[in-house]
Amino acid sequence: MEPIRRPKPGEDEDTLLAAQKEFLFRKEAPSAHVAPKPGGTIEDVGENVRITSHERPNNGEDILQGSVSVLGDVVERNVKNRTGDGELVQLLPMAVKEGHVEVPSQNKPRSLFASQMKRSKAPLNQKLLGELVVERGFYQASVILDGMGLERGKEDAEAIHQENIEKLSQMTREEILLEQQKLLASIDPKIVNFLRAKRKQVCTVGIAESGKEDSCISQGRKVELSEEVTVKEFPKDELPIDLNEASSRWIGMSKIETQKLAWMTELPLPKPIDSSMGYVARFNFEGDLLPYATNVPVTQGLHHHGEEPERAGYSLEELFTFIRSTTLQQRVLGLKMIGNIMKKYKEGAYDGCFQENLLKQVLDSGLLFLLRVLLDDNTSAVMAACVHALYHLIASDPDELCMDQMLGTVWGLEQPSLLSELDLDQSKRKEFIKEERGLKDAELLQLDAIRALIRMDILPRVRYMLDVCQPAAKTVVQLLGLLIRMVRHSDEATTAIMDCPYLMETIFQNFLPLDPSTLFSGTNMSQLATAYGIPMRDALKLVRLIASRGRGICCSLLSRHNLMQHLLAYMSFDPRDFYPLLMRQLHYYEAKVSLNEKVKENQFNFCHGAEIFNILNVAVKIAQDQDEQTDEPSLRWEHVKGLREMIIPCLKKWIVHLTVADSLVPLTFSRLKLVSSCLSLAGNFLKEGHRQGEEVIQEIEKLTSHYFDPFLKSSTCERLMQALLDTSVVLSELQPGTCRDAPNLPSLGSVTFYQAVTPIMQEEAPFLFWSTFTGFLLHLWQFQASQLSVVQVTKGFFGHPGLKRYLTAVAHHEPLLKDHWFARLEFHFLSQVLLLDSIYDKGFLKRSLVLNLGLKLANWFQVGDEYLLSEVLTSVVFNPFYIMSENEVHPVNELVNRFHNRLPMIRETMMKSLLSDSSIKLSKSRKDIRSPKVETYTVQGCGSSVLPRDWMFLPLMKLYSDAMEMKKANRSVQSNESTVEQVKSVLQWIYLLEESQSKFMHSLDVQIRITRLTCVFLAADDLFLDVGIQEFLEKCFTKVLREEVDFSIPVPGLSSFYDFYVQLVEQFEGVSYGNPLFGSVILLPLMQNQDISFRKLLWAEHDDALALITTSLDKLLVSIQKFLHPVETDESLLSCYAKAIFSRKVVLEKNPVMYVIACHHLHYFLVSESKQSTLRIQLKKQLLSLKNEASLEPFSAAGKASLGTELIRFL
Repeated sequence: MEPIRRPKPGEDEDTLLAAQKEFLFRKEAPSAHVAPKPGGTIEDVGENVRITSHERPNNGEDILQGSVSVLGDVVERNVKNRTGDGELVQLLPMAVKEGHVEVPSQNKPRSLFASQMKRSKAPLNQKLLGELVVERGFYQASVILDGMGLERGKEDAEAIHQENIEKLSQMTREEILLEQQKLLASIDPKIVNFLRAKRKQVCTVGIAESGKEDSCISQGRKVELSEEVTVKEFPKDELPIDLNEASSRWIGMSKIETQKLAWMTELPLPKPIDSSMGYVARFNFEGDLLPYATNVPVTQGLHHHGEEPERAGYSLEELFTFIRSTTLQQRVLGLKMIGNIMKKYKEGAYDGCFQENLLKQVLDSGLLFLLRVLLDDNTSAVMAACVHALYHLIASDPDELCMDQMLGTVWGLEQPSLLSELDLDQSKRKEFIKEERGLKDAELLQLDAIRALIRMDILPRVRYMLDVCQPAAKTVVQLLGLLIRMVRHSDEATTAIMDCPYLMETIFQNFLPLDPSTLFSGTNMSQLATAYGIPMRDALKLVRLIASRGRGICCSLLSRHNLMQHLLAYMSFDPRDFYPLLMRQLHYYEAKVSLNEKVKENQFNFCHGAEIFNILNVAVKIAQDQDEQTDEPSLRWEHVKGLREMIIPCLKKWIVHLTVADSLVPLTFSRLKLVSSCLSLAGNFLKEGHRQGEEVIQEIEKLTSHYFDPFLKSSTCERLMQALLDTSVVLSELQPGTCRDAPNLPSLGSVTFYQAVTPIMQEEAPFLFWSTFTGFLLHLWQFQASQLSVVQVTKGFFGHPGLKRYLTAVAHHEPLLKDHWFARLEFHFLSQVLLLDSIYDKGFLKRSLVLNLGLKLANWFQVGDEYLLSEVLTSVVFNPFYIMSENEVHPVNELVNRFHNRLPMIRETMMKSLLSDSSIKLSKSRKDIRSPKVETYTVQGCGSSVLPRDWMFLPLMKLYSDAMEMKKANRSVQSNESTVEQVKSVLQWIYLLEESQSKFMHSLDVQIRITRLTCVFLAADDLFLDVGIQEFLEKCFTKVLREEVDFSIPVPGLSSFYDFYVQLVEQFEGVSYGNPLFGSVILLPLMQNQDISFRKLLWAEHDDALALITTSLDKLLVSIQKFLHPVETDESLLSCYAKAIFSRKVVLEKNPVMYVIACHHLHYFLVSESKQSTLRIQLKKQLLSLKNEASLEPFSAAGKASLGTELIRFL
């Protein structure tokens, strides 16, 4: 084949095009190919393709070095056609002509390019030697117009510029400034900033020193020439070395480079900042936020950055640059600093420092993707630093510490589920399930960070690091911490961990080994060189959290991973020796462990003892349930009844220790936890007194009279009562720590704002003790209520001034931290107090106080506390004894008495609507630690309330929701007898609350209460026609409407009240039959102080409904004056009024309210002295043209109504 002919000198463009055409005609393969670089970014991967860990590159430098290019829309520029004869724009630098070049007489020849550049810049240096000050004239040339896009280029630009100068010269300074302000106001600020930036021309100024080539060109300094600038000489006296001796004493200093020497001079002072403006945050290596101006020595290495060189520390932007660096040390430094920063952030160190949420900003910046890529780096230093950063970004140390602190209590087994907002909102979750496959990684990250990590194959990579890389002990702990945080997320994440190949096998094999001998080495975890082959607490915690997810996944741990075999390896002694060992341990606590001595040294004994008593408590409860078990019980009462002889002495001893404790001895959380666990176990023993005979009664007598009664009178009790006020979550004014969370990565917020631990988890918090103490008293009342000593101790507890102060404060306070996970402990204590009061037939507290607390608790109880909620509702809220308490002051009306007699039926109806039996049973089994009955110890929806604030309206809202679903299916909605009775009971309950607990009801916005009551009209087509329902509904509306209403305020559960009102009007048109009460409700949004859109909706769009509103003036729910003032001024609405009157859609006899409204506003519109309008003229003509009596009848009737007399006079 004939070879391809190469171009030759002298050939023109036509010859080259002919050669190209010939090459293409041959269809030969080119001699060179351009192959795309292997590996793509995340955006290159299809939606159904995932990059697994073994497919990822080991080194992510290609991704890290890449820069993201953001390109907007490319819009073609509108310019005139230009011919080829015009001036060409120079896009590339002109070639340097090879002229006469002096050859240097040095040993190393200088290149032609260097010689030419030296010769070309010589005149510039000579010129700048004599001029150190440069000035620029104002009118020399335009900096905005450059001729681009004009027909004659620079000539047209110069002409326009000269014309502008002439105009400016003819104007005064004031006129110029006025035109400038007009121009700035009419132009986009971004364009103004661009033009101003273009005006600031810069040039390079060089300074030559004698005998040396030292210029500002080589230094790269730029000087703005907008005003006179003086170039300062280099500060030689600030250098730590002598430049004259530098070349002889220091290597590489034969040529002085002032640009590099500038880094050795003294740092300039930070520029002054405006106190109202923020500044760039800079951090040190430990993650501490540095002040703007701080005196940090340069030797600490915090000044190695180009931006703001005078300030110490590194910004997040610079750290992101570090972790993308190809230098290993910079990567490690950046990752460690980011990890430290996130750790400090979650500890509350930066609260109030940033204008926006730091965690959300970091996640939105794509840090999670960078960390995932860096995690594939097998370099041990990078891997450890990356795990460190990822752990502190995802997990929270304070949350885990507080959760571990609850172990050893009856609440220690329950675990929260840290779901994102995506899972908490059911509508969002349904939409997400449909679209999950189509979401990109970045989109999924915006919704849920944990789900995004799982999709990015984080689990196989964790398995690879634990199994193959085998990092240091600290990195192993953080990897296990990552898995723990993922387990806390959801059942789906837990299942993904269990299903990841060889992950759990690796954890069991390496960190829960069958050989427990390493446990006895006594080496601290921080001193271990490796964590492999050593039983690790974090691994056991991970397994415990996985098991708490449910019975199914727990069975998988037992069958697939032989969990029991691993656990029994750490209890490898003869089971026959277990009971003696346990008794010996209890003897040790009875004889040796004191609450008042060596408090710090006994910290482990306190926590360990609490765990022992808690485990024994579970065993006792299982033995108590033997009668309910169908199978042969594995644990009988006979097995555990002997423990009482050891538990009661321990309890007596520690109660005495608390009674006589010195005020200097701190009341630590661990001390109180030990006593609480022992008290709870003793209470369960005493509850089974019918199995133990008369000796139990004598034991109760001794406990109450000889131990509890003196304790309640001691100074320690006073301190514990005062601590209720000091550490209360309800009374705390602290902001919740969850405010610093991102929506896609929630936490428990254990540290509130400004680094304060949640009050209830502080060292001196007594709620754990008092909750167990009240539970113990409840057990005593259930077993021996008539015993005098029990009554006396209970009265002593309720009569304590500290308790009364605390309960009174709670009744008058709305908590900020009521959604906090650990607030459940305080709610449990309050519920125990109320239940204890309800047992006594006379009550210990003021009844109004108890009812107020019960109503508040009903709003505060969180998901998982359904059993306690049902107990409080049944025993307190719906208890006639407390409901009628206010009648001691206010007289009883007949309607209240009727409803009071129906309270048992009302209670039954409300309880069925508010709580399900299954949720109550599950909650009760968790509270009582009835393990065989518990399906899961994980509480879904952490922090969310069981009932909404308007829970008393909840049955009406459910009926409305069901009706809307039926109407969507084109099915008619009719009521039945049970529905009618249910609605009656709900309305009676609402009326009782409005009458007797008006202060509590006023905490709900009035528009919310009106909207919920209005649901009765939409719940069924005929429900509101029942006479009883109409009576109760009218009474409720009358009570509610004593307050001012504003329908523009959003209503929870409604996207728009306007849309809800449209549904209401359409329902009124369809099924109301002119019902007066329904018509009165329709009129409420038509009041003159409400939005005009409601009035236009009825008078213009649904004018057929006007004739159906037959409500009389005396049947209105509000005063008629609210529909008349202020006077209507909207002419389009007034036109609708006139149309309704003249067409006789609205007449006085049938529609008195609508008629009065229309005539009143028309009258004032006609007689007003404002400027004339077309509508006013037309109305006057139309009125004057009316001749017969029949046409004037409406206006005569208006005069009879004493509202239109002036209008009659006008006619």
